[in-house]
Amino acid sequence: MARPRTAEEKALVSDLLGLEAAVKLRLSLATRELRKRGCMALIEDEESGSFKDVARRYEELVQRAATELAVGDQRARGLGVCLLDPAFGVRYSAIHGIERELLEVRSGLSILLATQAGFVSLSNGEALVIAQRVDRSAALLRAMMLDMDLLGASDFAGEPATSLLVDELVEAARESDQGERQRKLSALLDPTQAVITRMAGSLKGARLRAALSADLALREAALERASQHVLELDRLVPGRLPDEEVPAEVLAMSKQDRHRVALRHAQEGLAEDPFSPELSFYMALSTDWLVDRLRSRPWFDRYLALNGVRAHDHRTYQGNVLSPDLQIALDAVQSDV
Repeated sequence: MARPRTAEEKALVSDLLGLEAAVKLRLSLATRELRKRGCMALIEDEESGSFKDVARRYEELVQRAATELAVGDQRARGLGVCLLDPAFGVRYSAIHGIERELLEVRSGLSILLATQAGFVSLSNGEALVIAQRVDRSAALLRAMMLDMDLLGASDFAGEPATSLLVDELVEAARESDQGERQRKLSALLDPTQAVITRMAGSLKGARLRAALSADLALREAALERASQHVLELDRLVPGRLPDEEVPAEVLAMSKQDRHRVALRHAQEGLAEDPFSPELSFYMALSTDWLVDRLRSRPWFDRYLALNGVRAHDHRTYQGNVLSPDLQIALDAVQSDV
């Protein structure tokens, strides 16, 4: 990563380092198209909002679509446009999970690069696991980009949803009889959903995600287990929570014992999610207390790297208001001890 030598290595590194920017370009182009079709009315800042903003709001509101549509305000009509327009629905399917994959690539690369320009250290086994996770997420992102390119060049969606059709959808949502309401909504939305289902099923990203479904399910389970370790560490490490929020049995432990148990939780959590900034920070704090700064500095530096801060590059932090944890980590990495 730091010193590619062959043309193949240089091409690989260039692709990985430029992947996030390439994805953002596609998302920007999709935003521009969806704005023309009226889909951005779903969010308040429709002039400056992004496709990802709309997707997040849509995911929240579609769970109670009939209730939201019945309001009939600008947001409701924006939801109606998104529900009626295959241009939105297929693109929404195309970027499913994109935030997680971007985070995986960004986090993995930050750790790998910090081993060359920083104090972060990895065993060969750890480096292999991280590289495999980056490779898998990069493959998914490339597939998503191909899908977005194809959708951007296609006129599969036809004309945008008309105001009259949105009016019909709102009126259907206001039907007092539940059975009749469902019938009317289905009559308006089912044709669009059929197009979305057919198109989404042919997307490269969807097919690759299906092929990797077992691995992705294991990752989700591991992330959940790691998050539970973070909650436990919040209670274990002294000073992280007010005493009234800490169980009595933890308060009864000495600081030494609390850090010793915390170290074990941090190690177990990082085995589940090596990209967790919180677990890296707790690993650093516990190691600093139990061992010394020499052993804790790599973990503090890893926490900084995962947050985009590099102690040797003042441009990554100078002039920024750092959180207390980031400041602790930066001071630890820059200290002479």
